[in-house]
Amino acid sequence: MYNTPIAVETIDAAKVAELAHNDTKKLRFINVWATWCGPCVAEFPGVVSISHRFANRDFEVITISVDDPKDEAKVKTFLEKQHATSPNRVLRSLKKEGRTTNNYLYTGASMDALMQALDPDAPGPVPFTAIIAPGGKIIYSHTGSLNFTEVQAKIVDQLGRYYNSK
Repeated sequence: MYNTPIAVETIDAAKVAELAHNDTKKLRFINVWATWCGPCVAEFPGVVSISHRFANRDFEVITISVDDPKDEAKVKTFLEKQHATSPNRVLRSLKKEGRTTNNYLYTGASMDALMQALDPDAPGPVPFTAIIAPGGKIIYSHTGSLNFTEVQAKIVDQLGRYYNSK
């Protein structure tokens, strides 16, 4: 569906906090995961499906891997196999924001710092997902495997049932 190359960039807690602040018009779905986490791997096709399903809306999926930074190639290979590309509309908005990807590899000192930057109320561990409205309000957060029917309902509640091109 989307044939753009997969890019993975490193990110620290300060940059995660910027993403969570969400100074865009987009609804952000941020998923923290790892290749060594069975539930993360199992739910990832659903994460990609959500990204594609809402591709033409003010919506983006951001993935943050907590794999060891030396395993960047492994993370990129996994993302390629999952077809975790960004839709064209999202790619255009990334350029405006000065970013090149929505796939990150966390390089900060601790998982606690990442979770504090993303959602101070998050209990940790991975998988962890937060849906953040423009302006930084967390409208949904969940630790553990996602119920995609519930997640999609939250997204539709925020975006509206129908796409409006205006």
